Amino acid sequence: MSEVIPPSRFLYDMDSLIARALNGEKDKAIILMNYFCSTVERGEEVDRRVQLYIATAWRRYLGDPKHDIAKALGLKRPKAGNPRGVSKKRRLTPDGREELAQRIDELRRNKLNYADAIAAAADEFDVSQRTASNCYSEYFPDGLENE
Repeated sequence: MSEVIPPSRFLYDMDSLIARALNGEKDKAIILMNYFCSTVERGEEVDRRVQLYIATAWRRYLGDPKHDIAKALGLKRPKAGNPRGVSKKRRLTPDGREELAQRIDELRRNKLNYADAIAAAADEFDVSQRTASNCYSEYFPDGLENE
């Protein structure tokens, strides 16, 4: 069941709803499509921003023969690198990976054990502990021998 939004708040939140719908949030897309249908059925003018949302969805669909209309409308999330969802963690550049590895090495030299150094650096760099561990082993392949 889609979220019911009071009319006054609906117009205030319109830009946010549209951005979230175009980003693949199905419940927000359904709210917008229900608004569109109800407004047209009542013979009232549809908010210009929603008209642009619908037009953008159709352009996405028409512009790419492989594009699914449900995906264009925001009813399906676009595929991400992680098939189980979109990671909230940030991606590291090669320089960032090296910096993370050096930070872990620094923490280890300051007498933290491997697991604690990985956990601390992962939190500091806002990445998973697995990413931190992979970066460390990439730049310090012999670093685990000192454990």
